[in-house]
Amino acid sequence: MKNKDESNPNQTGLFDKDGKELNVTSVMAMLPSLIPLESVTRVEVIDHTGRGYVNWKPKNKTEISLQNSGKTLKVFIFADN
Repeated sequence: MKNKDESNPNQTGLFDKDGKELNVTSVMAMLPSLIPLESVTRVEVIDHTGRGYVNWKPKNKTEISLQNSGKTLKVFIFADN
């Protein structure tokens, strides 16, 4: 087993069956969705002031994406008017 380089936050110390190291994005893509997003119609962003952003419509569709080596979480809201 190879050692994880602590100076590289994208390294996971995990490897595929061929010995190729998996980065954070690859590992996250393999994880099952923990939240059934098909039913999510309301998105709230909570910060130090409380609800900084709220979007709720009955026909909203949502999608999330981890980007920037797992440092950025993007939430997409598709309004079906």
